[in-house]
Amino acid sequence: MSTDAPSSTDSGAPAPVSDPLDDLDEDGARDERCGTVDLGAGLVVETLCNTELVPTPEDGVVATAGSLLLLPSPTRWDDLADVDATVRTATTPDGRRVVIYVLGSDTLFDARSADVRSTATPPLAAIVASITTRFPDAPIAVRGAADSVGEPATNQVLSEQRAAAVAGALTALGIDPTRLTAIGLGEDHPVAEEQLPDGSVSDIGRQVNRRVEIVVG
Repeated sequence: MSTDAPSSTDSGAPAPVSDPLDDLDEDGARDERCGTVDLGAGLVVETLCNTELVPTPEDGVVATAGSLLLLPSPTRWDDLADVDATVRTATTPDGRRVVIYVLGSDTLFDARSADVRSTATPPLAAIVASITTRFPDAPIAVRGAADSVGEPATNQVLSEQRAAAVAGALTALGIDPTRLTAIGLGEDHPVAEEQLPDGSVSDIGRQVNRRVEIVVG
């Protein structure tokens, strides 16, 4: 009997999915992919055909074409239910699993500051616990992002400083610093539109774009 076709069982049915994050609809088969999105800084991931697996954005938020808001969230991660953060999961075209923990910069920092608030420790600690339990050895990229208010160069620097500050906070909470890299996206990779169809400013869009992504994998 040939052993070079692990994608099916002896009966011809699809082989069981070993990673639950590959079967978010829990139908026993790998979720079908239908495209890719470029999340910036070299991170390109696949999107799912079944858009029902993608959480609905909060009221007033319109996702951009290259938005991580187009990615699904893991199910049954109850340990993060009370944390002021969101989680998205995807695979790269070459099959690498990534999980993205997203925190709003307004949760982590005062306006235009790169000093992590003391009140940000609980959500960061919960994320560290999640990473330690699920991905104890995976590399971690901390990515800061800004809205479009102000000068692009200033926003680039601020995003870099905030990414470095969160990386430092993760180290203080027990993450091996050799696993960490810090990246500033500036304002170049918004996840939400900052202008409404009538031309007015979307404050909620700007708020969502001010974020820090902790990309594991």
